[in-house]
Amino acid sequence: RRARRPPRPVNVFRRGPRRGRAAAAARRGPPPGGRGRPPGPGAGSQHRYPDLVTTDPAGDDESVFGEVWPLVREWRRLWRGHSAQGRGLEWVSTRARILELELELLEERGMTLPPETEPLRGLDRAAQLNWRREALADFRRRRARLELLRLLRRALSPWSWRR
Repeated sequence: RRARRPPRPVNVFRRGPRRGRAAAAARRGPPPGGRGRPPGPGAGSQHRYPDLVTTDPAGDDESVFGEVWPLVREWRRLWRGHSAQGRGLEWVSTRARILELELELLEERGMTLPPETEPLRGLDRAAQLNWRREALADFRRRRARLELLRLLRRALSPWSWRR
């Protein structure tokens, strides 16, 4: 008799191709009775899921997002005008504000942000929240350091106090 190998651990964070019955069901689509994931709040809506925020605006955003709409609008405005890399105090402050908005949308409002295409649940949501919390703490430290350096530069520069 051959010894049995222990089962391989399941990596819940891996996003590989689906296999088995779940994959076949996903390829076929929802059952004929219309039982599947809800498509969105209205029949003419461009949103597949009402809790999924997109970077591109749609005509019915205000009605879909409801009370979350001001946060989504501010997040889109900041995200559109923000470059991928930067070093200055203004860039770091904007990035910190974007992360604050993302945390509020994810944690308190239950929304999902790009690049996700389906609502986050369980461990995926927790992972998104954790890395954003850590990044926000890093950016707040960077902002405090940059503000201190700016203050020191102004204090030590001759004649800067006259301005």
